Amino acid sequence: MHDARVIMTSLHEDEARAILCAAYRIGLYGPKIVWVFAGWFSTTFWRVKLDDVECTVEEMEEAAEGAFLTGPIFKNPFEERGVADLTGICAKVALTVIILIVYGNINYVFLNVFKTDTLYLN
Repeated sequence: MHDARVIMTSLHEDEARAILCAAYRIGLYGPKIVWVFAGWFSTTFWRVKLDDVECTVEEMEEAAEGAFLTGPIFKNPFEERGVADLTGICAKVALTVIILIVYGNINYVFLNVFKTDTLYLN
């Protein structure tokens, strides 16, 4: 049986560095720990600005090994049908209609959709 812990985060870079360092300190890292960070981070955020954490670059590298950085999809450049058999334009119109029906005003809703892929961990 395979066993892994996937930790989804919603942090700013400074908070992510502090959490990653704290995780290292308590042993929450290694091949069975997978971190998922927001894609607006710099691609090496765990290597910089380490003055505020009590970990070395090497320790942070070890804690971040195998981490994923997600990223937002603003618009598919290709007009193709997805898993719901909708194009991007159709999905946007449908979502707008649903939000208008439920909330009465599109301005009440802030929507942040991230591309999520299925991860198969061995």
